[in-house]
Amino acid sequence: MTQTTAYTTLEASVFASKGLADCIVLVVDDEQSSCLLITTILSDMVQCEFLNDPARVITFCEKQPPDLIIFDINMPGINCIELCQQLKQSRNTSACPVVFITGDGNAETQNKCWQAGASDYVRKPVIASTLVHRVKNILQSKLRLDLLTELTFKDQLTALYNRYYLFTEIPTQLKRLSRESKSLGVIMIDIN
Repeated sequence: MTQTTAYTTLEASVFASKGLADCIVLVVDDEQSSCLLITTILSDMVQCEFLNDPARVITFCEKQPPDLIIFDINMPGINCIELCQQLKQSRNTSACPVVFITGDGNAETQNKCWQAGASDYVRKPVIASTLVHRVKNILQSKLRLDLLTELTFKDQLTALYNRYYLFTEIPTQLKRLSRESKSLGVIMIDIN
């Protein structure tokens, strides 16, 4: 295979990667009107899902991990800072950016958001253009990181997982299988 063909394959994988229009943004707010406002602002750019019940966020993310989560920080019955920390500890959502929206401009609240792993913090009333630009920048960074991760873990010519991925993933799988009392078989063929 020539070097030109290798570059063409790499370029194809880059351009075939996910775009902003394919991104899923989960909006979580106990007030339906706030959810509708935010989804209306963002719906021309991304796919939006919303939940009025923050207790359902973990279940939603397990089934379909979003590309970004937008939380109202003050919702009854749940501490969204702790919920953000839970999401950051989960393997499925650890890389998912979180944006908090609140009317509280308190520095202590902002620091708690940053310490929980938030990517951004937006004050109410939400300015549509500000939210759009912030979400766009966060998602573009995430898409670049996702692409870099894919290029790191997959062979550029075959799109199969590479040796580095196996050495990264095998210890995790061995721990899981050990808990489940199962075994693992691996065959690796490396032809140059």
